[in-house]
Amino acid sequence: MIGSDYNLFVFLCFSLVFLDRFVTLCAISAVRTRLTPMTARIFLMKERWLSVEQIAKHLGVNPGTIYKWIERKEMPAHKVGRLWKFLASEVDDWVKGGKAAQKKEKK
Repeated sequence: MIGSDYNLFVFLCFSLVFLDRFVTLCAISAVRTRLTPMTARIFLMKERWLSVEQIAKHLGVNPGTIYKWIERKEMPAHKVGRLWKFLASEVDDWVKGGKAAQKKEKK
């Protein structure tokens, strides 16, 4: 029985090393093939979901501003039950695209 447990342990160790190298190779491949950040993130699925408070802190604004941006400026957000969740990379792309900028009022 001990030999069988040892073989399982060795198999699991090699599996973890293989998986780690596979993920690393996938990341390198994503860079080489110039996948978009969204596609690469979906491919590797490493990013955490953030709450309204966390994304507000990330952007340096009040949580109330986040709710306004969702409603008025189509901020990328995902409704999970009653809660809004965000991927920082999506929000960063949205900000870099100038979508969070205030529109100048015409006189």
